[in-house]
Order: sequence, then structure tokens, then C-alpha cells
Amino acid sequence: MCHNIELVQPLDEGFSTLFDEHVSIMLLINPATNTIRYANQAAAHFYGYAQAELCGLPISQICTVAPEQMALTHQRALHKEQHHFVQEHRVAGGALHTVEIATSPLNIGGQPMLFTIVYDITKRVRAEQALRQSELRYRSLIDTLNVSLCHWLPDTTLVFTNEQ
Repeated sequence: MCHNIELVQPLDEGFSTLFDEHVSIMLLINPATNTIRYANQAAAHFYGYAQAELCGLPISQICTVAPEQMALTHQRALHKEQHHFVQEHRVAGGALHTVEIATSPLNIGGQPMLFTIVYDITKRVRAEQALRQSELRYRSLIDTLNVSLCHWLPDTTLVFTNEQ
């Protein structure tokens, strides 16, 4: 558990255990101060900080979004206008990861908090970029052929043709 757990008391013991031991990266963010109030073990592992270090850490330390954009993002989440975001996060070693964020407002001890689950989508984004590049190379190769090339389905539907 985070050494600063008293900052977010009263957390129900069952919720606290579920939160802390869950395999998903989870954060409780104070939108008024833009600080991480609590982080689970998975977050500590992903970001490369000890849990105690993450607690109280300004979100700007890991999020590359401009502060004014971050404030707008938090306001949208607090007002339930937007719950999913894609951002770049920096881990302790300096590497950037593309993350998808799902966030919901909670009231803990009379304070509004953002319950945030972070998904690392870096590999997926890179794979999608590689696929797009591969498709562009393939299309370029096919379009430079000096012959017409068509692909028809058995029902005579034209699937593909090059520029010739």
C-alpha cells in the first residue's frame, strides 16, 4: 500500500485491497491540485516509481499534455462529459508510452477525485503504424506496375485494382 494512504481515507478496506492488488494500472487523481493521491502496485511497476513516490506526484511529471489541456481534460471527466482519453505518458526512465485512459469521478472523504485506469497501448499503436506503412509500400509497388492488376471475388465483385 502507498505510505500516504491516509491522504485518501476513508477508503473501504475491500476497495483498497482490490485497487492496490489489481493488475490494471490505477490512479486516484486530485483534479484540484493535479496530483496523484494514490497509485496501485501495477502503476508503480509501469511508471517505474515506488508507490510512495507516486503519491503526491504532480500528474505533469508523467503526462506530456500541456497543463491547460490537462485542466480541461479533468473538468470534462469531473462533469462526466468525456471518460476516455489517449495521451503520452513518460515513465521514470524517460521513455514515452501511448496510453488510453478511462476515468470516472468519485467523491472520497468529501473531495472529488478521478478514478483512473491506464492502459498501455504503445505496442498496438506501433503495430498499427507499421501496418499503415506496409500498406503504403504495397500500394506504391502495385501502382507502379506497367500492367493492370485486378482482384475479383467469385461473385464478380471487384475488390482491388491498381492505377493502370
